[in-house]
Amino acid sequence: MTDEKMVESLWSLANGITSFAALQALAFLFALGREDFVKAITNRFAQRVIVLATIAFTIGYCIAVWMCWALASDLDSHCRAWLAVTWGRIACITTFNLLVLVVDLAIARARGVQRIFRVGDGG
Repeated sequence: MTDEKMVESLWSLANGITSFAALQALAFLFALGREDFVKAITNRFAQRVIVLATIAFTIGYCIAVWMCWALASDLDSHCRAWLAVTWGRIACITTFNLLVLVVDLAIARARGVQRIFRVGDGG
C-alpha cells in the first residue's frame, strides 16, 4: 500500500470513528426520551455505569482519532491541516458525549437520584 493510500485510509477511519461516536451519543439521547428506559436506569448503580462508560468511551474514541493523525503525520506533508481536523474531530466526540452526560444527569436528578458519586457512602 502506498503512503498516499494509507493516509487516505487513516482519514476515512478517523471520519468513521468520529461519526460512530456522534451517532452512538445521539442514539443514547433518543433512548433517554423513552420513559421505560429512563425508569430502568434511574438508580445510583446504573448512573455510575453510564457516567464511567461514557467517559471511558469518549477517551477511547479521542485516542483512536489522535492515533490516526499520529500515524498519518509520518506519511503526509500536510500534517498541519490534519492536526486542525483532528482537534475538530475530538471536539465533536467530546461535545456529543458531554451532552449525553448532562442530559442523563439532569434526568437522574429530576427523578431523585442525588449524588451519584459520594465519598464514603459505601455504595
